[in-house]
Amino acid sequence: NESTVLQYIDRILIPYVTRVRLEDGVAPDQRALLIFDTFRGHLTPAVKDKLELNNVSYVLVPANLTNRFQPLDVSVNKAAKNVVRKCYSEYYRSEVQRQLTAGAEPHDVSVDLRLSVLK
Repeated sequence: NESTVLQYIDRILIPYVTRVRLEDGVAPDQRALLIFDTFRGHLTPAVKDKLELNNVSYVLVPANLTNRFQPLDVSVNKAAKNVVRKCYSEYYRSEVQRQLTAGAEPHDVSVDLRLSVLK
C-alpha cells in the first residue's frame, strides 16, 4: 500500500541513493532511476511527489514483463523465493506427518500458518 511504499522510500531508497551519490562523487541532486512494477501503491501522487523531491525518476515495467526488466526478480528474488517455498513445503509436510503419526484423523489435521509460527 502507499504508506509502505513511502516508508520504503524514506528508510531505504533515499538513504541508499544519498550514499551512492556521495560514494560515486556525483552531485547530491544527480537524478537516480527506480524501476517499479505496476503495483497500484507505486503510482500514487504522494509517492511520485516524494520521488521527485529527491530527484528520483521512475520507470514502470509493464505487467507480465517483470522477469525481463527487473534483474533481481530473475536472480536474487527467484532464488530467495525458492528457498522460502522449499522451507514452507518442508514445514507443512512435517507438521501434517507429525499430526497423523500422533493419531489425528486426516480431516482433523490443522497447520498453523501464522507468520509468527512460520518464522
